[in-house]
Order: sequence, then structure tokens, then C-alpha cells
Amino acid sequence: MVAGAGRLANGPNEANALRLIEYLVSPEAQEYFTTQTSEYPVIDGIAGPEGLAPLEQLHAHAIDLADLADLQGTQQLLQEVGALP
Repeated sequence: MVAGAGRLANGPNEANALRLIEYLVSPEAQEYFTTQTSEYPVIDGIAGPEGLAPLEQLHAHAIDLADLADLQGTQQLLQEVGALP
């Protein structure tokens, strides 16, 4: 699944938006995400989640994200590639 963070160019609270993004990629937050929610870190220096293969050992299936637009089709596609039972 794709996740990300961004800010609006004309947002009313740009300074706080940037502070939030900076926090999300801080060592403190990345350590939390890896140890508490089993997320892979997006910065160097943070060990990956315990018990999961290192990110560089994973082999992604070639999926066009546009194919995930409808829920039923998305579930079927994820079942076909073995991501869902």
C-alpha cells in the first residue's frame, strides 16, 4: 500500500504542516513506527521491524496502482498475487 505525507501550497498553517512532516521522519517517530506498528523505517539508522524480512529482500509484484480503484477488484487482485488469503 502506498502512504505519504504532504502539505498544501496555500494551506493556512504551513509552518505546523512542515513541523508534522519533519517529526514523522525523525528518528524518534521512525523508531516508534518500527517497534509499535511494524512499519519499515524511511530513514537510515533505524533497524527494521523485528521478525520481518529486511526491505531490500522483498520482491514486489508488478501491480498498476490504478487497478486498485475498485474494492472488489482490489481484493481479487491481492488474492491472486497471494497478499490476501
